[in-house]
Amino acid sequence: WSPTMDRLAIHTLGDIFSTIWIVNLDGSGIHKVAEENYSISSIQWSAGGDAIYYFRAIGSTKELLKIKIDKVGNASAQPDILQSGLQAGDDFDISADNRRVVYTREQTHSNLWRLPLQQKKSDTTFAAYQLTTGTFIDFTPAISPDGKTIAFSRAKGKIANIYLMPASGGELRQLTHLSSYNSTPCWS
Repeated sequence: WSPTMDRLAIHTLGDIFSTIWIVNLDGSGIHKVAEENYSISSIQWSAGGDAIYYFRAIGSTKELLKIKIDKVGNASAQPDILQSGLQAGDDFDISADNRRVVYTREQTHSNLWRLPLQQKKSDTTFAAYQLTTGTFIDFTPAISPDGKTIAFSRAKGKIANIYLMPASGGELRQLTHLSSYNSTPCWS
């Protein structure tokens, strides 16, 4: 859903290309906004609905890109590479002020990392900060609307529960205590 609640961004994966489309909720106005020769994962709207962020896989790393969207739903410029060389999984979320991204860093386990997003186009290198540690699988992070808290899923084996932590890092608080696989927290 776009933040304006009037259209959806859709990701399609074909044999050769990955594509991002925007479509109005009534099915009209479908617009291709990005097409890549590389795999695209995890598309996210900016807080104002004027841009889409996405991961593009380049070899064993990811690039974080941003593409500006006009009011009609067309791409208004070529995608900007905000960060390259990320050892990232498929999941990320953008803070409501569009200044931070939280993402999964996957190996045989995954942890959450925080990355400040600079406003200068020329600066594509940033210092990433590790938020979680250990051998759990931390995934599907979601930044609260006020930017102060991160909700995420933490799995061990076939059980995953939802956790909360300060966006600046710090102590985790387990929110759910279920014997099932719980994921994808989404703030209201």
